[in-house]
Amino acid sequence: MYKGENVVMLKNELDPLEDFLIKPFNNLVDDLVNDLKYNKLYLAIGVTGQGKTLAITKNHIAKLFNDAEVDIIIYSAPAGEILENDKFEDAVDKLSGVYFAENPYKAYNYLKKGKKVVLCTTHSGVWTKVSKYGPKLLKYINSNKIKTAIFIDEAHTWTISHENNYLKVSGNAPVKYEARLFTEVAKIAEFSPFIFGITATPNREHTGVVTPIGTMSFNIYNEMVDKNLMVWKNSWYKDSIFFDPSDKISVRETLKTMFTDMKEDENVTGVKKVALIAVKPKLPEKTIESRINKGIDPWHADIDHIPDMIKELNNTFDFWSDKDIIFSIMDENSKVGFSSSGAKEKFENEDELKAAANDLNDPLRIVIAVEKGKAGMNIFPLKYLLSMREYNTKSDDMGSITEIPIQLIGRLVRLHSGLDHEEFSEISGYDMKKYLEENPNLIEKIKTLNSFKTYTANTPVWIDAIKKLLDEYVTKLEDVPFDELDYSKIEEEICDECGSHKKHWNKILVKEKEVDNSTTDKVLGII
Repeated sequence: MYKGENVVMLKNELDPLEDFLIKPFNNLVDDLVNDLKYNKLYLAIGVTGQGKTLAITKNHIAKLFNDAEVDIIIYSAPAGEILENDKFEDAVDKLSGVYFAENPYKAYNYLKKGKKVVLCTTHSGVWTKVSKYGPKLLKYINSNKIKTAIFIDEAHTWTISHENNYLKVSGNAPVKYEARLFTEVAKIAEFSPFIFGITATPNREHTGVVTPIGTMSFNIYNEMVDKNLMVWKNSWYKDSIFFDPSDKISVRETLKTMFTDMKEDENVTGVKKVALIAVKPKLPEKTIESRINKGIDPWHADIDHIPDMIKELNNTFDFWSDKDIIFSIMDENSKVGFSSSGAKEKFENEDELKAAANDLNDPLRIVIAVEKGKAGMNIFPLKYLLSMREYNTKSDDMGSITEIPIQLIGRLVRLHSGLDHEEFSEISGYDMKKYLEENPNLIEKIKTLNSFKTYTANTPVWIDAIKKLLDEYVTKLEDVPFDELDYSKIEEEICDECGSHKKHWNKILVKEKEVDNSTTDKVLGII
């Protein structure tokens, strides 16, 4: 839908948020209110930066309470770093008689008192056996047929219907997979039609390539937005470098190349960009012992070896200060920053680490992730991905399974203007076109700041993922239509000496006299 000439004709009329996320949802809810349909999970698909979470907080929650008259909305995500509870709490605050809960215990108590509630938690926090109060809440909902709506974020990960489908859908062999989320949600779907999922990368069950096992089926209810409509809402693809993550020399040279690229970009703009390094899982102890016994180097591109390599590179080539907390590790158990000279700084949680990465005045530039960062992690200066994962198992006779690689790259597509995110959003409405039309002198700087590079394994899955990414999700830097920018609204206030628009040069001029027998003007803050 909306391809080719139709996009050119309609792109000024269509809004990625309103027309592709909000209107289809509202139409679906209206249909379900009038014609109740059960045993379905309705899936919304959309690219990173389109506003999937914003659609929920801005529209969906109120729509469900007001028109569908639900009593509880459960929003769950696969990991804590994805949750943006403050946004949900703000949305709830605008609704009379609705309460916000961060855990099933509070949600249960609100329901017992006859109050309406929005619960925001992780998947494991409500759907699994490890949840202390999740089963109690779900039992109460099921026993009393409570009018419930559910949002499953990053639905490509946890919604596989059965262990018998797990390998075909995910590319990984199941390890005690019980399909707890699918099973528990399916119970509620028997009496509630308001079951929804959100993802940028629907899996094989969602698209009908593999048939779900069980009582609940999937239905994608909206169209994927054309990438041309997102060109000014996302960052732009610059380049990909492929390497061998199993080879120590190849890994070191690729890390060195990425750090060099980062430093060159920083020298051009004067603003930091951030890199995500996805490392491999640790080798089993038996495998390490076997390698040592055979005289094989036990080195592995994991969390035990990559940080030391990074320290050595920084100390050898002086990319950044050896005393600053440039680097960080984010895994399930720890969030710690470190310098190449050995200094350490503990982050209280993932939010604090992400805040440091987002802060343009903070030295943190590198996030080493262990099974983290695959989805929903908003770090706006993040413009480099180096992945040690090959994903060799994610290819079969049905083709490559590219959801996880595309999700990883998707962390890079948030806009980066060189300003604080909130400041940029306030002055531009999170629209790079508007920002550049008001600041045309920054175009070359933005080309560097708002473009991203990937450094990944030279495998069929990664090659297919990047091809799909370019076909459906992002625009190449060389294809960005900068010639479409309209400067007609610029106030024609011209500097007599340099000929620039004073408004866009901040009217701050430093005059250097008698340089090459002429007067030159330099602009502060612009590199």
